[in-house]
Amino acid sequence: MQNVSVVLTCYNGARWISKAIKSILAQTYEDFELVIIDDGSKDNSKEIVTSHLGDERVRYIYQENRGFSAAVNRGIKESSGSLIGFIGQDDLWMPNKLELQVKYLNEHKDVDLVHSNYCSVDSEERIIEVRDVKIPNLSSKKKVVEHLFLNNFIGFETVLVKRKCFDELGF
Repeated sequence: MQNVSVVLTCYNGARWISKAIKSILAQTYEDFELVIIDDGSKDNSKEIVTSHLGDERVRYIYQENRGFSAAVNRGIKESSGSLIGFIGQDDLWMPNKLELQVKYLNEHKDVDLVHSNYCSVDSEERIIEVRDVKIPNLSSKKKVVEHLFLNNFIGFETVLVKRKCFDELGF
């Protein structure tokens, strides 16, 4: 199996971040690191994250506010896994997410990125939408990429991607 890095970006996420962290630490696949990039939070996010630093898999990095993309890129650069996943401060993962995705990538060596369906929940964690993500059956790869950029049908927080993609293509 391969080592995974999970990048969690945070900006004033004190309300949600503990649950996001707990959903990662509860993964059935345990060979991962969690890299938390705090993008200049002004709330008590740091104190909440600090309570999870007893787990050796968790690292916390604070940077001045530079925006979401800069935080994601910093997380990728700070990570060490051959696979990289992403989660937001207000997202939750099902316990077997990493296990299933790592297994799939190990069984399908020609695949560089996997994603999954996802649910949207309200502030009470009630499911308000289930997003059943299907890649459209289009005439060419070019059309699929065009459709992806126009409709963004892949949930960012569901992605697990091989590091080599960033090494080869950049950030």
